Amino acid sequence: MAVLAFTEGRTSYREPLLFIGPHGAEVLVGMLVPTVLVAILAARVSANFSGQLGYLGEQLLQSNRLPQLNIPTSNGG
Repeated sequence: MAVLAFTEGRTSYREPLLFIGPHGAEVLVGMLVPTVLVAILAARVSANFSGQLGYLGEQLLQSNRLPQLNIPTSNGG
């Protein structure tokens, strides 16, 4: 009896958590497009920056660009 009173008037159909109207999907897609484009742009800038940073590191660590270190040697040890 308590179970019938609890479930009375309810159906097995669940209401959606987020109601999307007739044009709601178009609005959601329209809102997501700039976000995705900005994410793609940020990924490209980040990849370009890391590539340039790697190239700069390679240029700095080449042996012809390092300073010559004059290390004195002791002949009478």
